[in-house]
Amino acid sequence: MSRKLLLIDGSSLLSTHYHGNLPRQLQGVSDMAKREALFPKILHTADGVYTNAMFGMLKALLKIIKEQEPSHIAVAWDVSRNTFRREIASDYKGTRKETDAPLKEQFKNMQCLLENIGIKQLMSLSESPISEVFEADDYLGSMAAKFENEIPVYLLTKDNDYLQLVSEHTRLWLVTSKSKELVQAFYPENASVLPDGVVELTPSLVEVYQGVTPKQCLDLKALCGDSSDNISGVKGVGEKSAVPLIREYDTIENLYAHIEDLTSEEEKWLKEFWKVDLGIVRSPLKFLLQPDTETQKGGKTAALESKALGCIKRDIPLPYTLDDFKTNINETALETECKRYEFNSLLNKEVEGKKEEIAVVKQMQTLSKSELQLIAATQKVQALRKQENTNEQMSLF
Repeated sequence: MSRKLLLIDGSSLLSTHYHGNLPRQLQGVSDMAKREALFPKILHTADGVYTNAMFGMLKALLKIIKEQEPSHIAVAWDVSRNTFRREIASDYKGTRKETDAPLKEQFKNMQCLLENIGIKQLMSLSESPISEVFEADDYLGSMAAKFENEIPVYLLTKDNDYLQLVSEHTRLWLVTSKSKELVQAFYPENASVLPDGVVELTPSLVEVYQGVTPKQCLDLKALCGDSSDNISGVKGVGEKSAVPLIREYDTIENLYAHIEDLTSEEEKWLKEFWKVDLGIVRSPLKFLLQPDTETQKGGKTAALESKALGCIKRDIPLPYTLDDFKTNINETALETECKRYEFNSLLNKEVEGKKEEIAVVKQMQTLSKSELQLIAATQKVQALRKQENTNEQMSLF
């Protein structure tokens, strides 16, 4: 088992598998009445419990645990859109559509399933005051901050917000449809060792992928905004101008320290500097300096608010030790859950795997001492030959 702490954004992963495993008739249908009429076509048990997202997530999770062998694991969840961020901006995530009922149902069932098979989970209590309701990324950010100096940390999610958490000790396993292309571009020789559909991002690769360092990703979002979370950013400022600005000034606070209260001559010089040295063809200065009005936040106000909304918390008090997150799947409970939700293909694989293990053990028990020694010697020779072949191949280059 590899010594690593795998932190999983459960809300992101379950939602991804829900939408990825919808029947073709439902894909692209936005009208809620039409969607609801098609819900019965979604994968469900004989007694009508929806399972398409749970099946996909559990299958992916078991595969990752088997192949990556993390020594420690945790899953975090969003429980509400009414988090502490709505104390900063009441319309945070206000543009999101209502979650499909079949997906809502699977959130609770998946959490119960993971609890039963022995995977530690992190989430706020729904009845907590809004100031104490946090999102999955806040819990995982706090977990990474707490444990990354003890153990390598890997964050599994589809959410680009996590880019800001990447460090020398914390890697991001970003789920993306462009994973194959990115992996081939970044490290084709290691493609086979990564989970399916994932690209691993280190601090240097974040800079290649996003154009700025992990620490600057939050400030980039503060300028560009995020429509999925209803974070405005500075209207009129896009990524083409925001990336070079953040690379030059590092933070939005420092950016505004350099652009406020300029004389006309200084403003003229600044625009020329941005154009010639930073490659910004169309100056966004007027948008950045837009004043507040009764109906709209000005540039600086919007940027600072957007930064506060996009900042992942790293200081949630977590009364746990690393040992609380040791990977220890309860196989009996897993079999029970697979039967409960009619995950027959997963159940069959688990059963067949156990049968094979038992058969190997029984076979080894019947072998004599000399036969066991011969097997060990053969394996050692094969390993040496493999090493020699590798050395020969390396000497060719």
